Amino acid sequence: MAIGILLLMGLFLWQQIEARSAQQELIKTISEQHAASQAAMAKTVSATGEVTRSLAELSTAMAATSKGISSLSEAMTRPRPIEAEPVGDAMRAAIMLSRLTNEQCRYHAAEILGCLGGKDAETRLLQMATEERSEQAQSSAFRALATMQSDKLMPLAIRLLKNGTLAQKRAAAGSMSQSAQPKHLPDLIQALEQLKGKDHQVAQIRYSLYQIFRRLGDPRACKVLSRAIEEEQTSSSYKQEALRAFVLSMTNREVPLFLRTVARMEELHSSGYSSSNLTRALGALRDPRLGPFLVQLLSSSSSYTNRYVCEALKLTADPSVAAELCKRHDDPNGKAKKELAVLLKGGYPGVVYDEKTKRFSVVGEDEMKKLMAERDQRIRQIVQGQVDDGQNPGQGQEEEFF
Repeated sequence: MAIGILLLMGLFLWQQIEARSAQQELIKTISEQHAASQAAMAKTVSATGEVTRSLAELSTAMAATSKGISSLSEAMTRPRPIEAEPVGDAMRAAIMLSRLTNEQCRYHAAEILGCLGGKDAETRLLQMATEERSEQAQSSAFRALATMQSDKLMPLAIRLLKNGTLAQKRAAAGSMSQSAQPKHLPDLIQALEQLKGKDHQVAQIRYSLYQIFRRLGDPRACKVLSRAIEEEQTSSSYKQEALRAFVLSMTNREVPLFLRTVARMEELHSSGYSSSNLTRALGALRDPRLGPFLVQLLSSSSSYTNRYVCEALKLTADPSVAAELCKRHDDPNGKAKKELAVLLKGGYPGVVYDEKTKRFSVVGEDEMKKLMAERDQRIRQIVQGQVDDGQNPGQGQEEEFF
């Protein structure tokens, strides 16, 4: 029995020891958790302090931005030149906005910088034009430089147009429409010749260059435009723009190139030849070699278009098309009878009007030979430069000729 009592006492003592050990382990765990909680709380307090400081800085920046933007109203209505003095808070706010991660902020910041003007704005915009990852914001930077009339825009735009990425080329070409000058034409021609491929971005770059050539109205661009018209594989609007640029740039010297170019094209009207602006420009050249081509444009169902074609024919005064004009006037299904009647009654070379029969006819053979000899003499004078063919009637402007 004594042994049993001893065993019970030993068992009790062992349970006490186990309980004490578990209690110590629990105390240790609680202590560790408490320490971790204290450390976490300390970090939270520190982070809260950082947030408080950040909020204070943000509040200061927002105040500066608000103050800056409030001072932009006058500047936004009157863009400032490069030499303008800095605009203080507005400039700092705009530059800060141009460095934010939000693309729309950078886009509008470039616009604001362009209106503020000054060297600081120009420096930041040039940086955005070359380094900006957003094509939208980059294009905005280029336009802002154009607004400021920065003399650094064209050298940068031409460099990127030749060696930049497609996005940079598109942004550069789009910004040059009002800044390009005749002295830049060789570089622009080279840039167009280097553009290859059917990519939509490439097509848009070509379209922008066509618009620049049209505005410049320089006949030196006609050769590259002729190739562009033949090779253009995108929608007809791109081909039409290349054609407008060609016609509004050409002089009498480029007439043979123009006729060769259009002869290889399948559709005349859908390509925009019958545009009144282009028809007037062709007529203003007063070149008899354009007569047969202009006659082809009389099939338009638009009386407005036919009227301008007839006015162009009157200026070219080509007797070689007299018979065809009479034939088209007598055609009961003709689409330009009214306009042709006005043209022929006005006294077209090689055409006579019979009051009895009320019909138009071609003059006699001897008279026609004389008229054709005069026509050939006019053409020789044009080719030899003996007539005033140095002026381009288009000059990139769509003015009224009649």
